Amino acid sequence: MVNKSSKDSKTSNGAENRHVTKQFLVVGIGASAGGLEALQQFLRGVSPDIGMAFVVVTHQHPEHTSLLPELLSRETTLRVVEAVDGVLLEPDHVYVSLP
Repeated sequence: MVNKSSKDSKTSNGAENRHVTKQFLVVGIGASAGGLEALQQFLRGVSPDIGMAFVVVTHQHPEHTSLLPELLSRETTLRVVEAVDGVLLEPDHVYVSLP
């Protein structure tokens, strides 16, 4: 599980806000370069409010410009983004690895 947290802070009257933590599952999906169709079929069946984050890792040539985020976003209402170093994972998102 991953925690998404907001920092504790003080309100204008000096009272402290409670620390909010949200836990959810992170699903890792690996595919070969020829796995596009299987990934598309999988995402078509995922509920838009599933409450999980999906991390997609595929074998890609490092000098290749990937269209995978765009292609996958056509198959789902989940938000599809590139996975970059330091990104905070959120539920109902698909994170696609870079080549």
